[in-house]
Amino acid sequence: LPIEIDQSSSWAQHMLFMLKRQGDVELRAKLGLGKKNKHRDIYLEIGQQLDIPVNDSIKRKLVKTVAMPWGYGAVTQTCQDDLIKYRDEKFSKKDWFGKQDDIVVKNVAKQICELLRKEIPVRQPFNKTVKDACNAVRDAGTKDYLQWTTPFGFVVHQRMHERHTKQPQAQL
Repeated sequence: LPIEIDQSSSWAQHMLFMLKRQGDVELRAKLGLGKKNKHRDIYLEIGQQLDIPVNDSIKRKLVKTVAMPWGYGAVTQTCQDDLIKYRDEKFSKKDWFGKQDDIVVKNVAKQICELLRKEIPVRQPFNKTVKDACNAVRDAGTKDYLQWTTPFGFVVHQRMHERHTKQPQAQL
């Protein structure tokens, strides 16, 4: 999908495009989108609201790690798992964040998700719109994919998938 500023909250811009709310003045200003708006770093601004003893650059990275899956519809648990993985891959035990156990990291991810919900309220109507569209296609039974056209005329096909729960492993 076309986005205004490469890698600048592109997930939020996709939501605005797909909801036909590109003119949402309040959210565009919050994200710093458009020629009339001052560029803002929403990841940094949210990170500065976290009460953890790391610098703003690290806070920004933590927020972005959570915001990317969250922005595309991930549940809090997925965001928590991603932040744990990020801690394990990017931080040593010498760093404050690297020393934190899974419970602390999950709480940080939960805080970030709550701040994102407050700061980026377009996600809930976006998720509902996508879910309603998917359910309408499923219930019609005529297609196994969704199709839409981007503002520049690119036709997108998204195949329908079903969620499969993990099967419990047999105890030996």
